[in-house]
Amino acid sequence: MTIPTIAALSRQLDKGATTSRALVDSALAAIEAGGEEARKTYTALHAEPARAAADAQDLLRRAGPRPSPLAGLPISVKDLFDEAGHTTRAGSRALEGGAPAAP
Repeated sequence: MTIPTIAALSRQLDKGATTSRALVDSALAAIEAGGEEARKTYTALHAEPARAAADAQDLLRRAGPRPSPLAGLPISVKDLFDEAGHTTRAGSRALEGGAPAAP
């Protein structure tokens, strides 16, 4: 399986060959298909907020020029960084259940 580059995905979005929502849905499906290994890799998924953000980017893209080449591309964030309202586990299950990061 060939994994497309960020630049290639950005071009597909620009040409209308795909949508941000389709990219997010594809990424979430790939994670789901990854089974146990994916559950170890992705300690939290924010599927509905990701879909809502993708839908918003698709609306913006249809309304005018894109704000940046990365706009609308799905990303993953390593849990070394605080995310308001979520426990920062820093890659360790030992920190699970800790206090959530402040807003």
